[in-house]
Amino acid sequence: MRTKEFREAIYELAFGDNAINRGFSEEEVIATIKGFAHDSWVAEELDHEPSHSAREHWNANKAAEIEEQEDHNMETYRVGIHFEEGVVLTIKAESKEAAEKIAMDAIEECGGTEYPKKFNQDGVHREFCVTHTEEQDNG
Repeated sequence: MRTKEFREAIYELAFGDNAINRGFSEEEVIATIKGFAHDSWVAEELDHEPSHSAREHWNANKAAEIEEQEDHNMETYRVGIHFEEGVVLTIKAESKEAAEKIAMDAIEECGGTEYPKKFNQDGVHREFCVTHTEEQDNG
């Protein structure tokens, strides 16, 4: 595998299809891969899927890092973000319709990304991007 192919593969692991052409920095790729590694470690240590508290801890640390980078002299922007995720859940039910209802109930209850362990979730697709950015009036 050549260096270019390796970089493309790493970017896609972090951010999905064609990620290398979507403006992500190497630092963002590394931070995302570290997040995946952290979640994997938590799952192994706790012998289950990462809990919301583990993910919240990771997010709080990331938020603190971002806050440290803020400069009060900078401009303010509103940035739209699109997030799409495909997940396959394993559901025991009496019929196809009942399984679909259980899946929809799980989506409404959990809001996506993490589902109860009993569903044996398998992430099959994750993609996100910035949709728009607009400068806000600081005055």
